[in-house]
Formats: sequence, structure tokens, C-alpha cells
Amino acid sequence: MNSKKFHLKNFGCQMNKLDSGLLFNALSSRGYVHTDKAGEADVIIINTCSVRQHAEDRVLSHLGHIKHLKKTHPALLVAVIGCMAQRLVRNICQNCKAQFKPDYDEITALGLAGYIARDQMLWKGRGCDHCRQTGYYGRTGIFEILPYDTEVKEAIRRNVDLADLRSLVRRKGVRSLMDDGMERVIRGVTTYEEVLRVAGGSID
Repeated sequence: MNSKKFHLKNFGCQMNKLDSGLLFNALSSRGYVHTDKAGEADVIIINTCSVRQHAEDRVLSHLGHIKHLKKTHPALLVAVIGCMAQRLVRNICQNCKAQFKPDYDEITALGLAGYIARDQMLWKGRGCDHCRQTGYYGRTGIFEILPYDTEVKEAIRRNVDLADLRSLVRRKGVRSLMDDGMERVIRGVTTYEEVLRVAGGSID
């Protein structure tokens, strides 16, 4: 009996390489054999991180290749169980962290009134030797996780417009990068300037 084969494509940061190593070992322990040729594979895995510049374009180009493989190899099973977008924001320095009341006209102008109440107190770093006067120390991730349920899969199969797909996932309650980032602002983990810097383009 021939062993099933898997093809693993990795591009991204060091964490991606570590994740791919775990996937490689897990599949190998279950009797799968690695192949460098996607056309020979029974399982195809693409591992990337959208922190990396143009990562989404790379994923789409590989998915286009897989779609072509599906046409030429009808028995090939292709599955996506989910998709995660990630950005890194700087943490407010805990050594010089202080509360302040933001200018609400500015909050409104930035489109953040839906996240920050008029009398909401926020946090920022004043700057100290510990953070080299930046007000920030360390980083944390903000995430957007899209499970591929039946409704989303059907929408993708029908090649719906990106705007329609975005509307669908928002109706299903999927939180955006901006939603996750602004929650961390309210909790005093980071600042709204940081969230806008890395995720401002994700505002629907």
C-alpha cells in the first residue's frame, strides 16, 4: 500500500517555520510522506503570516495554482479550515503608564467613536529610561480569525466580491483586526495610535 503524500509550502517569519515543523512531524507520524511536487500530493498545506508584506497575494497565487491542480487531478481533496490575519502592536510601557482623557473631537475624526465613549479614560506611556522615552515596551499581537464554515465556503465557491464576503463575515460576528486592537486599547494594553498604524486599513 502506497503512503499518502503531503506538500508543505512555507513562507513567512521564524514562527511560521516552527509551525511548519510541527505540521511536518505530525503528518509524518501518521504515515504521510513529504513531496516537493504539489501535483503528487494528497494533502497540500500553505503556511504563511499576513504580517509579512504581500503575504495575502502569495496565498492567493498558490490557491490559484491549487485550483488548477484540482481541475487536472479531480480526485485531489483541497480543504481550508480557517484563516487568520495578524499584526503586531507595541505595548504601553508598564513603568511609565498613565491614564488620560483623549480629545473626543479627535476620536470622532479618526472614526473611533464606536469604540471609545465620550468620557472614556485611556492609557499611554509618558516615556522613561526603561522604554527609552518612547512610551512603549514589548509587543503583542492583534488577530482576526475566520472559521471556514459552510456558508463562508459556499460564498467563496461562488467567487463573491470581497466586499460581499466581508459583509457576510461581519454579520456572522467575526471580529476584525480593528475590533481586536481597540479592545486592547480599552484594556490599556496599547494605544489607538498603534492600532491605527498597523490596522487602520482594516476598518470596514
